[in-house]
Amino acid sequence: MKTNKTKNGLIVSPTLQTIILTVVFGIAFALVEAAIVIYLRKLFGIDGNYELPIPTKEDIMVALPHFVVLKSIWGKTIIPQANILYIELMREAATIIMLATVGILAARHWWQRLGVFLIAFGIWDIFYYVFLYLFLGWPPTLKTYDVLFLIPGPWIAPVWLPILISIVMICLGCYLVATPNIATKISVFRSSRSK
Repeated sequence: MKTNKTKNGLIVSPTLQTIILTVVFGIAFALVEAAIVIYLRKLFGIDGNYELPIPTKEDIMVALPHFVVLKSIWGKTIIPQANILYIELMREAATIIMLATVGILAARHWWQRLGVFLIAFGIWDIFYYVFLYLFLGWPPTLKTYDVLFLIPGPWIAPVWLPILISIVMICLGCYLVATPNIATKISVFRSSRSK
């Protein structure tokens, strides 16, 4: 295993270095994201105790326990100004592109790239809520419902759900980044199943 020696003599593997730098990026990006949401709340006069409007059955595209995806038209209920809504949709798409780009730049193999993306996404999502709580005192509890994404329509769930999913993403991402021969393991698994 290759290692890099730091200035103070600490030995760090390239894998650990990749994970640490991805975590740093995710935390910094979460701060940017939280700041944008704080600005949007100020722009629309939303205080820290914002409650989502209640959707009707006709508004729902997908419904699971604790999670719904609403029809895209519902985005206008959440962000009433059409031009701001379109900018927000583009910002969300750009966010995913930036997180994916970090994975592409930070790793060589597809599974490690996916792993870096999962780590960056998970850290970004968790620290987004940490920063919102530090700056606004929101969400007041992990049971508070939030709009997670607006693409293709608003995704609404209690805050604990994306945090739980993010923890799973981080764990899976670390496994993918730290497993140099996972492609061999996958091909062995496939060939043993086909016999």
